[in-house]
Amino acid sequence: MNKRLVHKFRSPKKDYQAKGLKNPFFRIKKKTRPSVFKWRFIIGLVLLILIIWFFWFSAVFAIRSVKIEGLKRVVPSNIETIVWQEASSSRYLIFKQRNIFSFNSHGLIKTINNSYNFAKLEVSKKWWSREILIKIVERPYAFIWQEGNNYYFSDKDGNLINDEPVTEDSKKQFFTLENRSANSLTLNNSQLNLNKDYLPFIFALSDKIKNYPDFKINKYFFDNELNTIKLALDGGPEIYFSTREGALDQLDKLIAVKRETIKDNFNKIKYIDLRYKDKVYYQ
Repeated sequence: MNKRLVHKFRSPKKDYQAKGLKNPFFRIKKKTRPSVFKWRFIIGLVLLILIIWFFWFSAVFAIRSVKIEGLKRVVPSNIETIVWQEASSSRYLIFKQRNIFSFNSHGLIKTINNSYNFAKLEVSKKWWSREILIKIVERPYAFIWQEGNNYYFSDKDGNLINDEPVTEDSKKQFFTLENRSANSLTLNNSQLNLNKDYLPFIFALSDKIKNYPDFKINKYFFDNELNTIKLALDGGPEIYFSTREGALDQLDKLIAVKRETIKDNFNKIKYIDLRYKDKVYYQ
């Protein structure tokens, strides 16, 4: 039996590329290049980082000086110390306040007000000269407030002033108003919580009583009696005034009683009560 030799022929692989044919199951990988948008994004991000670093982190815009205007009693160096302490701290954990743009003006105002109680306080940043400019208006002294063993200067509106301690010489220049009531009337060491009639009454009385050198004021005070201001005289009695009546009318009654009734016994009297319209009580 003859065996046939069978030769298997393999068909040649088609060259799709040479003939320009496309095989849907065979894709040629193309070399990709970064798009223009991507390059622009990268360049823009780098520029943004450089700008942020230049303005907020470099030494170019570091604060160089502090200028203070308006101080008369407070030593300027005391305020400068507060400014540089504020500048040495950070803001939002990453920005250094030594930088003129990062410096927190509102934070500085708050810090200064914790130590002082100025009538006006403005902070501005001069970026072209790297300078912090502070304009201050100090409150004028009007009287001395006493609560316990603590003494404070105050203006006419009851704003306490903490820029310097009260001395014995100060007590000779300004009258003292003492709180002898059961409750503290000092709010945050900056403001007095007084009856609205008290201070205007005392100032009206104090201005007028200066014309009578026989009445040497030791201090004004009030206790738990409502609508009552009391005046302690040096070497004399205590005088009780009602804030519901006119200060000058009551002072006129005091002068009349001293001249016409008490006379030379004035310094022997313990108190004189002027709080009733048509009557005067004394002991």
